[in-house]
This record gives sequence, structure tokens and C-alpha cells, in this order.
Amino acid sequence: MGLRDDTQAAITFAMNRVGSWLHGRGDALLTMLSGKTFSTPWPPPADRPRLARYRRHQLIYEGEHEQVYVGEGLGDEHGTYRYDEHRPYLIDNLSGQITKLFGDRLFGEGLRLKGPAENAEADSWLIHLAEASRFGALWPRLARAVSYRGDGWLKPIYDADMQDVIVVSVAPSITFVDTRSDDGSEIEQVTIAYVRWGEAKPYLFQEIHTRGEIAYRLYELYGNLGGEYGYTPDRDRVDLATLEDLAELPDEQETGIDELLMVHIGMGGSDDSGPWGVSDYVDIDSMQGELNNRWTQRGEVLDKHADPPVFGSPELLDEDGEVDIAGKFFPVPPGESPPGYVTWDGHLGPSENEISDLRLSMMRNAGASPESLMDSGGGAESGRALKLRQGRTGSSVRDRQQVYGPAIQKACSLASRLANSPVVGDMRYEGTIPELAPSEINLGWGDGLPDDTMQEIEEAGAEIQFGILSPETAIEQRHPDWDEERVQEELSRIAANRPGAVPAPGLNLGSEIKQIEAGGEK
Repeated sequence: MGLRDDTQAAITFAMNRVGSWLHGRGDALLTMLSGKTFSTPWPPPADRPRLARYRRHQLIYEGEHEQVYVGEGLGDEHGTYRYDEHRPYLIDNLSGQITKLFGDRLFGEGLRLKGPAENAEADSWLIHLAEASRFGALWPRLARAVSYRGDGWLKPIYDADMQDVIVVSVAPSITFVDTRSDDGSEIEQVTIAYVRWGEAKPYLFQEIHTRGEIAYRLYELYGNLGGEYGYTPDRDRVDLATLEDLAELPDEQETGIDELLMVHIGMGGSDDSGPWGVSDYVDIDSMQGELNNRWTQRGEVLDKHADPPVFGSPELLDEDGEVDIAGKFFPVPPGESPPGYVTWDGHLGPSENEISDLRLSMMRNAGASPESLMDSGGGAESGRALKLRQGRTGSSVRDRQQVYGPAIQKACSLASRLANSPVVGDMRYEGTIPELAPSEINLGWGDGLPDDTMQEIEEAGAEIQFGILSPETAIEQRHPDWDEERVQEELSRIAANRPGAVPAPGLNLGSEIKQIEAGGEK
């Protein structure tokens, strides 16, 4: 018996695809079937649960929830859901919105970098570093990834094409660490490693960071029928020149800095979690699946109400025993009931309540105030009211600042030291680059909330009046982009406009204004 035309076409198409794959991956298939054993599986078994969590939570952030929660999903620790395949799966990606909320509150107003007081060279270079590294785009992107992964990395590098030292981020999914034997949270070595393809063969490329040195390695990978890759280090190491774009790399390269050129950001970790952080999604993953489930179930119920079955007399059936709405018609004896629709009470009220409860619980478990994302229904609020109503979110953001701040300071400090290292090539930056300690780099955070200028002025005025804030500091806070000369000029104008105040050249204007406010004589 011959095949139907469409079945034959499908088989022909599949065979062509397989043939194409074999042509492009023939060597890889032979590698898998070669029978070679290996001593070191890849990825390392100890890291596979971490990598699986990264993948799962990335899909949740990106809104690919059907891959996670429907059918078999990615693991079944939170249960699975199944629906009518002919209607869409509905998602309410509150997890992604929480991630964006924390990123916006951290870096939505930018992050200001300043060097030590009265160090114009440091300020100038930090501005240059921020521009060259595109910190305005880097920080929000990093914050989003750290939210759903729990981890992030910063890495100062010398970019030969740019002739500049910059700071970049590295995905934790390609980083692997070795820690001290007596302290599982103290990182001694960081390896950036990932699979690369060359001539249809898989290779493992490694960039190994230790204190003062970076080593580069390339290994040929072998596989087995279980789909697992691995290598034997002594046997399978090959020259870097095996891949053309790695030919110029040395096997080892000194950095001139006795520190790791990798800075880890780990959110919410503990002594028991080792060096790795904890995702914002850990406590809300299961609730996100249930939230989508309720939305989808409600949609199915509403679909049935929008197209209900019909009942009526069998006389309405045609000669074939059918009606126009075949499959949704229930015949009843004549005269007992006129034709009508089969309807029922869907009891959607409890479902609506559960959806609301799930959203509130997710916000609380993520450490965010419900008001941060949910419309309160009122009018415009003052800055003070917003901060009070969103206190939980503000507290979580401050906790994150305590993690991001030292990491950013250290990365910028390492960049300043790398720029002065003798192993670095030509620099396009023409000014002097001072070597900065992390503590010498000052960070200016915003709160991510709309500015309430009048309230800020009133608060600053009260602080000046009661002697807990100087006019100079108030001006610096109000105008963080002003340099010291501009601030002093403004202080001079303020002093000159006060009754009887005529500042003399060369006087300390800040002290002079304090005397005027105290009612003293100049």
C-alpha cells in the first residue's frame, strides 16, 4: 500500500534534513561514536544543577513560560499543567516585571562615579571609563541578569582595538570556580569555559584566571551515545592555533596585578550556599506557574461561555442527523423545552481572588512592595508618600546596593591598575590615570523614584537651618554634575545676595556663610 502524498513529502523532507545535519556534523557524529572514553565530563556534574537553574529562570524572565510549566516542562519539581492545545497558553509575567523593577530602581537614574575629593584626574578618567565601557547600558543589563540568576561577573580587560581598558560583564553560565579548601566562599580561581566548533568538531575553550596570570587552553571534546561530552586533559589538549581566531593568544599571560581580574556579584547567598548567589525567582517560581494556570483556566471557561452548546427538539436535526452546530447540540423530547443554550455559573469570583492573592504573595516573597507595580487607584502622590508606601522595595534596593557597590568599586579599581600595568599596550586616553583603591571610588546612587523637587528643597532648607547640612553639601546633592569651582561660584552668589553680605576675595565661602547664618560678623 502506497503512502499518501503529504506523508511521503514529510518523510522526504525529514530525510533531507537528516542528510544535511550529517553533512555538517559528520565528524562530530564520528567523535560521539568513536568509543573514546574521557576522564573529565563537560559541563562539570557539580555545576549542572546551577546551569539548569540559570536556564529555567532565564526562560521565565523572557516570558517563555510554556517551555517551563506546560507538559513535562523543565523538571517537574513544581508540577506540570496541561491545557487545550487549540487555545493559547496565557502568562502573567510578574517575575519579569519584578526583575525590571529592581533594575530600574537600582540604575534607572544612572550611577555616578567620583574619585577622591579634589582629584580632578581621577574624576576625568572615571568619566572616560564609564563612557568607554558604556556603563549606562551595562548596569541595567547586568542587574536584570543577576536578578533571575542570582550571580553576575565583572571583568576589566584591555581592548587592543579600542586601545583602552574597559569593564565588561561575563555570563555566569560560562564561569566555573575553584574555592579555598577551608573557605567555600573564597574564590581562588575562575575559569571562563564554553564549547566552540571548528571543522564540525567540538572543542572546549578555557580562559583560566589566577592571581597575576591568565592561561588559555583548548581541548578536543568527545561524546558518548548518552549525549555527554568530555575530555582527558593530558590526551586531548590541542594548540590554540587549531581555531584560527585563537592563534594569536599565548598559553599564559601575566596581568601585572596580583589579584583575580574577575569580580563576582552574588545576591542573597549564605555560608551554606558557597560562592554562588540566589535567584529572585527561587521563592516565586511555583507561584508563577500557578498564576499562569489560573489565567489560562479562566480563559478556557470564558471561551466556553462565548460559544456554548445548544439544546432543543430532535426535529431540528437534518436528514443526516446533524445541525449547523454539530457536536454542541443536545436533543430533548419535543414540547418539554424550547431550544436554548447550555449555560452555567463559572464561579470565576474565587479564581479572581486567587489571582490577586498570588500576585500579592509573589511581590512579598520577592521582597517588593505591591504598590511598586500595582496601581493604587489614587491620584499623584508626593515623593515622601511614594517612599513610605514602597518601603519594602526601597529596603531590598538598598540591600542590593550593598552588594553591587563594592563589586563595582573593585572592578573600577582593578581597571585603573590594569591601565597602569606594563603588560598593557598603547592607550588612547591621553590624561594621567591614577591607581585607585576601591575605597577611593565614590558611588552616587539614585532611588529610581520620580523627583519631588519642592520636597527636596524644603528638606534641604530645614537641614541647613538646623545645622545638620552645609550649603555646600546641599548644592552638591542638588547638582551632582557640578565641579568644585561651579559649587564655589554658586556659594559666592548666595552669600552676595544675603542682606549685608559682601564676600571678600579669597575667603572660605563655606565658613563665611555659616557665620552669616549664625548671625555673626564677618
